[in-house]
Amino acid sequence: MKKYISSLALMISSLFINAQTINKTESKVEFEISNMGVRTVEGTFTGMEGTIVFNESDLKNSNFNVCVSAGSINTESEKRDEHLKNEDFFEVVKFPNICFESSAITKTDDGYLAKGKLTMHGITLEASIPFTYINKTLTGEFELERDDYKIGEDYGGFMVGKTVGIKITCILN
Repeated sequence: MKKYISSLALMISSLFINAQTINKTESKVEFEISNMGVRTVEGTFTGMEGTIVFNESDLKNSNFNVCVSAGSINTESEKRDEHLKNEDFFEVVKFPNICFESSAITKTDDGYLAKGKLTMHGITLEASIPFTYINKTLTGEFELERDDYKIGEDYGGFMVGKTVGIKITCILN
């Protein structure tokens, strides 16, 4: 029994030793969405934190559990940012974080694919995020449908586009 407990403790501690630290200052989530069909609004979320365990030669034991602050939204328009934080869109007081927790990471022809659950605006859905890993930087790009997360439901598809382009840049220390 002692041997089993020692092995379990060693395995748990190795997970923490292998966890990489996120550079909160440099890491970000960028997004773009159409606005009134004629222009694109771009913005960022910052304050990324969580746990990254990534080893290219041990994908089975690699995992992500990362969040950004919904209240960190920045579109370079203070008035728009305040509107996006309220109950019409992100409801940051009620839902302060946007989080992704992986369930599997696999190798692809172009890099890697993280499958897991994306939680935003109180809704958790399955998500797949293709990404690359170069020089301690994870970069992923994908699209999502904002209606799936009930964000800006009263704004249709013309005023605010339905598809959001997302680019994640996670720099590890």
